[in-house]
Amino acid sequence: MLSSGGAEYLSGPSNGDRVDFEDILVTGAQTVVVPYAGTIPVQGLDMTQLADEITRRLSRVVLNPQVLVTLSARTGAMVTVQGGGGKTGRFPVDSHINRLSHVLAMAITDNTGGEMTDISVTRQQQTFRVRLADIDRLPQHDIALQPDDRVTIRPVTAFVTVLGAAGVQGKHPLVTRHASVIDALALAKGMDDALADPQAVFLFKHHESERAKQHMRKPNIYHVDMSQPDAVFRARTLMVDDGDVLYISNASLTDFAKVSAAFGAFLSGGQRAL
Repeated sequence: MLSSGGAEYLSGPSNGDRVDFEDILVTGAQTVVVPYAGTIPVQGLDMTQLADEITRRLSRVVLNPQVLVTLSARTGAMVTVQGGGGKTGRFPVDSHINRLSHVLAMAITDNTGGEMTDISVTRQQQTFRVRLADIDRLPQHDIALQPDDRVTIRPVTAFVTVLGAAGVQGKHPLVTRHASVIDALALAKGMDDALADPQAVFLFKHHESERAKQHMRKPNIYHVDMSQPDAVFRARTLMVDDGDVLYISNASLTDFAKVSAAFGAFLSGGQRAL
């Protein structure tokens, strides 16, 4: 958006008049239409060069024109922010504020949940998706926005269910996308010292079970023997995803057999030991 900032010229030998043009929008063809000066290409011109060109053209019809050109806010360049993780609405972008991080800084006041916040940018028929935490960590994800882009902020909800001899049984929200068996145990306040059998911790993978059903095969059940000295390090390599179930057996493996049978066709079959 260009503002004339006032164009002063004499309309006659003895009269001095000042004319202020309204803000003039640069078109998609990189031109501006100035009264009395016509259509002027602006690509590659700075403010001084554009003022000189307008002055040159106005001098044909105006005596000693004086022209000042300034750059005002690009009110026509806006992006839309939507979703449930921040402020929504239309946000301006310009030559200085044009990165995804710039708009998110205006829309999100609390980014402590960046690991579990999904950001998507839709441009025409294409969508770019990234986690909020990755925008700060990886500069290549801080993409340049264009007018009419649509930014969607979506909190990611993921849960792991911990059953059996846990400190706190139940459905626990995951706070990181790279959660492990150790993280799941921490969410459940660890194992119950009085009841748990540390040799019998089992992870049922929800997504693997669904794929196993589709391919007519038995799903894997992962066995973690927490009584071993290196069990903690191994358990950190076993990732927990949304919908997974972690079961801690009571006292003996006979309880595990009962629970495994109760899961039926959804979670039945072989084991894989770490």
